[in-house]
Amino acid sequence: MRTATSISFLSGVVLFIALSQISISASAQNIDFGKSYINFTKGNLGGTVEPGDILEIRSSIVVRSGTYDSCGYFDVIPAGTTYIPGTLRVLTNEGKIFRQFTDAVGDDAGWVNGINIRINLGYGSAGFVASAVKRGRIVNTHKPSFFGSTCIMIASFRVQVTTGYGAILSLGGGSMSYKPSAGVLTSFN
Repeated sequence: MRTATSISFLSGVVLFIALSQISISASAQNIDFGKSYINFTKGNLGGTVEPGDILEIRSSIVVRSGTYDSCGYFDVIPAGTTYIPGTLRVLTNEGKIFRQFTDAVGDDAGWVNGINIRINLGYGSAGFVASAVKRGRIVNTHKPSFFGSTCIMIASFRVQVTTGYGAILSLGGGSMSYKPSAGVLTSFN
């Protein structure tokens, strides 16, 4: 993702958080991307990010109209964190698990290989479904659906903060690949 999300720890105070979203429109097709995180350790109480906290990194792809092929999510485990095994998944807009993946390479559409994360997206139509060897197709009417006219998928994984106070934790980066029905394969960073 284009956004660099940084968190600086100084006596337990968050100094800087920046999140962004971008919309891409091409020939009556609309696709949006965004990246954020949730601090599961703090829950609804809020507060600063501290060493030992568990964060869920979330990268969304929203197809409001049109068809996109070769959809995939690529990221790395942020420095200063440790990946929590078994947390690689695609969520709905409500945060419910839509697809759960193993961490192993080659047995399903998502995997962790060293610090590299990949999730092949698109689960709607036979022949265009994401698998261990190919990225799939997303159409705005696919599930998980927002009122049947917009598909919202959130690629996610969890990490535990291992860096100490005073360090900078960068949660930005990553990319999404997609190909509009009448376009070329594109990577949004």
